[in-house]
Amino acid sequence: MSYMSRNTNNPSSSSSSSSRFGGQDGVVEALHLLAWTASGFDWYVLNLENGVISQTLSRMPPKARRGSTAVACGNQIFVLGGACGRDPTCPDGKIHEIHLHDYVFYFDYQHPENGWREASSMLLQRMKPSAVTLDGKIYVFGGSAVGRFAEVLDIGQNSRALLRPPYASNIDPVSVSYPVLLDSSRSRILVHFACNNSLYAYNVNDKSWHCLNENFGKWSFAAVIVDDVLYGLVDSREDLYCFSETECSLRGYDVVENKRLPAKWLPEFQVCVPNHADLFHLGNGNLCLAWYSELEMHFYYIKFNVCKNSGEVHATGESNSVTCVEFQTSYCQISLLELKV
Repeated sequence: MSYMSRNTNNPSSSSSSSSRFGGQDGVVEALHLLAWTASGFDWYVLNLENGVISQTLSRMPPKARRGSTAVACGNQIFVLGGACGRDPTCPDGKIHEIHLHDYVFYFDYQHPENGWREASSMLLQRMKPSAVTLDGKIYVFGGSAVGRFAEVLDIGQNSRALLRPPYASNIDPVSVSYPVLLDSSRSRILVHFACNNSLYAYNVNDKSWHCLNENFGKWSFAAVIVDDVLYGLVDSREDLYCFSETECSLRGYDVVENKRLPAKWLPEFQVCVPNHADLFHLGNGNLCLAWYSELEMHFYYIKFNVCKNSGEVHATGESNSVTCVEFQTSYCQISLLELKV
């Protein structure tokens, strides 16, 4: 089964433009793309309503590396870490080895004239860490080569502190799975450990850990939380997520009752997408599944709505096709950044 597509024929614009990060009824209307061009890393915005990609913000600083992680905190975007692999442009001059970075950069949307600035570094060098924000703090997990688990970046106090893992003999802190998920209504962070497939909750207020499920099972690289339900994707076929009446890669898990929920794909059209696709919550139960094909040099996405209904989770597509947008780059990293502007 191949995915159907609707080609918008909207190439990326080279002109600077603004974008809407929060649409009507609190629904996010745009995704951020960090792409590699001949001049270095540039930021773009994909408008999910019309499929137009436009250049925005300002060019990333020369020290920005591949494998970094972008996260929004208040009205600022932070870019964390990254890696070099025998890169002659390495800011540390380590051009003959593969290594990680601890750099932190930020962009303030209230003062765009300042451009990107460098903040205090993380305590550890990290590549593709998972990061969430809560109450002016950034919680960074994984991506470290030295065995340390996580750290907390307090933006207001400009401080850094290591985060202790759960006190459990059968847990290897290095095995934390990507991504970690923010359960904001309960001020906690959900963390999965691949060493024993357990699911834990870190309570931010009292800095305590609670085991939700000792045998949660395989974790999904693409996962979000919507209205007390953890949604994730599993391969229906080799390297593919599939969605149809008979095959549904979507999985649901009630984080309050700690139990799995059957999932149904309700749209008439059937679709299969590569398992490197990212899953984003746009607000009000609206999800977006997005991926980039370097071979085809196109960006693809589908939008659908999820809800809990009589002990099941149902997914309903917004349209009857996949949206396809031409975007020429050798490297593309997708982020959902909800800014308070």
